[in-house]
Amino acid sequence: MTVLRNSPRAPDQPGSQPTPEQLWLAAAGLVDMLATTNLTLDQQHYVNSLRRIVTAGLASPPQQAHAPAAPPPAPMPMRPEVDLGVLRELRSFLPEDSFRELASQFEGNVRRLRDDLVIAVDQRNAKAVEFATHAMIGAVGAFGVQKLAMESRRAVTAVRESRIDEGIEIAGRIIPQIEPALGAVRAAINEVLAAR
Repeated sequence: MTVLRNSPRAPDQPGSQPTPEQLWLAAAGLVDMLATTNLTLDQQHYVNSLRRIVTAGLASPPQQAHAPAAPPPAPMPMRPEVDLGVLRELRSFLPEDSFRELASQFEGNVRRLRDDLVIAVDQRNAKAVEFATHAMIGAVGAFGVQKLAMESRRAVTAVRESRIDEGIEIAGRIIPQIEPALGAVRAAINEVLAAR
């Protein structure tokens, strides 16, 4: 994934913001650097999950820096697809009981994040929305729910770029997708375990 040789230069002027493409290229470089370090099996799994997210981000067309803001897309129900490859990889590192325990912890963590997100959206608290959706990216991405991870990333990006209303709206659309995603993960985990 090493792509930094031809990456565009970051803005030189103080206070200028890097483009989304520059951010994704920087993230790709960091993931490449992490992959070359001495990692535990858990850390290798997370680096591989990060690599998938960054690869998907690099594949997305970069937004124009000064393009007029497009209206937010109409709410569309997400199909909570789970990348079985991510779960198989995670399972390969762990005995079955540890894998099940990790899955249980994952479910509890995601439900807590959902509860935090409900409060943050109700209160229109941009910082809390950013915190909860940022945590959601790693949690659901590590268990292969890439569409939900990407939607969470969109919410974080919108809030960080001062598109607060858009970020809160995206976060509000994420909330009803969480329980179906957890159900899909449970089914996928059972499928992975049955295959061994």
